[in-house]
Amino acid sequence: MNRRVLLLIVSALGALLLSNWLSRQAEDERERREQVHRQVPDYFLSDFTATTMGPTGQPEYRLSAVRMDHFPDTDTAELVQPRVVLYGEGEANWHARSDRGQVGPGSEVVYLSGNVEIHQPGGDGGPPRMLLTDHLRMYPQRDYAETDAAVTITGPQTQINGVGMRAYFAQQRLELLSEVTGTHGPRR
Repeated sequence: MNRRVLLLIVSALGALLLSNWLSRQAEDERERREQVHRQVPDYFLSDFTATTMGPTGQPEYRLSAVRMDHFPDTDTAELVQPRVVLYGEGEANWHARSDRGQVGPGSEVVYLSGNVEIHQPGGDGGPPRMLLTDHLRMYPQRDYAETDAAVTITGPQTQINGVGMRAYFAQQRLELLSEVTGTHGPRR
C-alpha cells in the first residue's frame, strides 16, 4: 500500500512538473512571437518634415528626420537624425538635433539621444546659446525639455556645466540641477 501511495505522489509530482515546464515553453514562444511582431514597423518615412500648428494657426514646432519607423504595438516611432524647431513668440526659435530619437505615444514626448545639441541663435541683439548633452526628453507642445545627464551650456565668453537640466523655452529659463560649475571671461 505504501508503494502505491508513493507511486501516486511521484506520478502527480511528475505531471505537475511537466505541466509547469510545458506552460513555460508556451509562454516563452508567445513572448518570442510578440517580440518579432514589435520589431516590424507598419510604415516608415524618409526625409520627412511634420509641422504642428497652434490654436491660432501659427506653427508651434516642426519635427523632421532622415528616417522614421512607426511601430503599431507601442504607437512609437524611431527616428534617425531627428531635428526639432520650437517656434517662440517674439524670440529666436530653439533648434534641437541628435543622432537618434523616438516619438512616444500621442506624440507628446520626443526622446533625443546621441550627441544632442540645442541652440538658439542670438535674437534682438542677444547672445546665441548652445546646450550639449547625451539624451533629452522634449515636450514640444509645452515648450519644455529635461534630462538627468551631464549638460554643457555655452554662450559668448561663458561655459556652464552641470548634471540634470530643466528647460522652459517659452520663459527663456534653464535650470541646472546639480554639480554646476562655470567659467565666464574673454575667449582666447
